Amino acid sequence: MTGVSTESSILFVIVQIIVVIGVLISSLFLFRVYPIIRKYLVYSPKSYSYFNIAWILISISTFGFFVSHLFEFYELHFLYKFGELITSFFYLSSFLLLFLGFRNFSSSLGIIKGYLKKPFGDYKIILFLMQSHLNIPKMMNDVINQISVDGRKIILGLGQTSCDAIPKDNYEYCISLAGTRFGTKEKIIIINENNPTEFNLHLSDLITKIGQPNSIVGDFLDTHLRILTPEIFNTFWSHLVSNIRNSKNNGVFFISKDMHSQENIAFLRRYSDVVMEIETTPDKDDQIRIKISNMVDNIITGWIKIK
Repeated sequence: MTGVSTESSILFVIVQIIVVIGVLISSLFLFRVYPIIRKYLVYSPKSYSYFNIAWILISISTFGFFVSHLFEFYELHFLYKFGELITSFFYLSSFLLLFLGFRNFSSSLGIIKGYLKKPFGDYKIILFLMQSHLNIPKMMNDVINQISVDGRKIILGLGQTSCDAIPKDNYEYCISLAGTRFGTKEKIIIINENNPTEFNLHLSDLITKIGQPNSIVGDFLDTHLRILTPEIFNTFWSHLVSNIRNSKNNGVFFISKDMHSQENIAFLRRYSDVVMEIETTPDKDDQIRIKISNMVDNIITGWIKIK
């Protein structure tokens, strides 16, 4: 190699090392602030997988960019061109992954999160009123992922939905009203749907067993509303709400609103801090619309259309 001084070579190498160290430090910083980011954005495991891979590719690309220029500095033109090609491919891949990650936020849960000033777990009673043909287990699982970020332990109370519809890693215990063989197996307690007192007793035992704070999540109210008399259900619901409000726990309940009377729905709404209504649009154009009533922060929306 000609025309390159030793001092220039040393200076260039020092700059390379500083840049690489800077990329590594920024990567570590990003991972440290992830818990904060995840509290104020909608947590989606898929989105953050995209972000993680994209950031790794950006780090590799940045390192490769300076390595390829080091080849050029030493007049290794073939290696320089090859390095530029690989670096450009990594940069384009990382931008695509970032796009997919942010695109995954544009969901119904993402829109809902924009109308809540606090994390999900900080609202005592959240009520999802959904049409029965919508994918309630999918929405339930998305909400569980979001609540888990705050360190809350999940107790499922399921009626129409099977415990198998929710990954076992996403909850501590599941109380199911949908079975016929009553008893207990791994993480699942199957009880009689006609006995709300038994449900409350198991719930209290589990809260004591695993400690607080917990989130009670599920669609068991659908089953109780369908089977119990109005007097028994009202007593059960009032008792459940009182227990939640007098503890560090919160409840997120899913109701198939088209299966119940307006009087029952109104009774449930009366005790809720946040109500989310989710349904398909009347014009049948494959769109979902959402209406949010956030009584705590005094935020009430009209119908919001999403894809």
